Amino acid sequence: MRKFLFGITAFLLFSIAGPIPPDRETCGCPPVLPFGCTSFAVYADETLYGMNFDYPEVEIRFSIQDDNTIKVFWMEFQQGEGFGPTVGMNSEGLFASCQMLFPEREPGTKSNERDVYTWEVFVEALLGFDSVAEVDEFLSERRVIDWVVTLHDLFADVHGDAMVVEVGDQENVITRTEDDFIVMTNFPNADFADASYAEVDGVGADRYKLAYEHILDNMESFDVEKGLEVLERAVSTADYGTLVSMVFDPEKGEVYIVLDRDFTHIWKASIDGATVETYAGYDHFERERLDSQGVFASDLKHLGEGPGFPWGSLVGVLVMLAGVGTYLIVRKKRAG
Repeated sequence: MRKFLFGITAFLLFSIAGPIPPDRETCGCPPVLPFGCTSFAVYADETLYGMNFDYPEVEIRFSIQDDNTIKVFWMEFQQGEGFGPTVGMNSEGLFASCQMLFPEREPGTKSNERDVYTWEVFVEALLGFDSVAEVDEFLSERRVIDWVVTLHDLFADVHGDAMVVEVGDQENVITRTEDDFIVMTNFPNADFADASYAEVDGVGADRYKLAYEHILDNMESFDVEKGLEVLERAVSTADYGTLVSMVFDPEKGEVYIVLDRDFTHIWKASIDGATVETYAGYDHFERERLDSQGVFASDLKHLGEGPGFPWGSLVGVLVMLAGVGTYLIVRKKRAG
């Protein structure tokens, strides 16, 4: 499974950068409208993680990989004939999100086996680690380098440890939690490690401030509902809008899923149960099995619509019963 995911991710994560104009390298143009994404980890009464996936309209797949040692919930997006993961949580409660980073950097070149790409750390962690400390140990002997797409990773665990990993000029750059939580969008967290959240600048700074402020204001009562509120405030409504919003509960092994910014309808995935089911906002119950083949977001939307309550049939039955009742009354009177 590890080789499979490494293979498809190497091919697919390039597409996170989106379409690049043919003349971009020669015209010196800035990136086309960058795709967003916002993620967080919060350590309050409950430990919760969250992620908004901002991207052009594309198919999304939710799946659970199980190698009998560790289970991993993946959110993947379609590129060509395959799917590439960009966020997930494993059955040990380790969360990881891999997002675009701006400004872009020149791709690095692996000079030895100790060099690893940002996306490789993301995949390796979810497939085999149970804590941020293990990610830290893994990185202590390796140097993270930029791939053809500039990325950074957010890692968080149930032990209250979270960090953003970015590529440095000479060594790995790691930014730790502040105020018992951390937020990552699309500018370098390391550039503002010692600054107030109100001072951050760059791609995604507006979403960062909205998320940071709402978390800060609700730390004493932060729960799944507040996590969804954070994501709703930080959604992207640009041409590349938020396709999926997710709140992860590592202690319960559950993921709350919102599609297409419709926060009135929520699905819930269970890692242990390997299922996804309607949770809130639906007038009927649906449950689907989650395995390595996954369930598409388009299928969930269709299931969510459901057949609805058969009001027409109910009216027909009532009319029929009324007719039968009238007939019996008339017959009784005639017999009397």
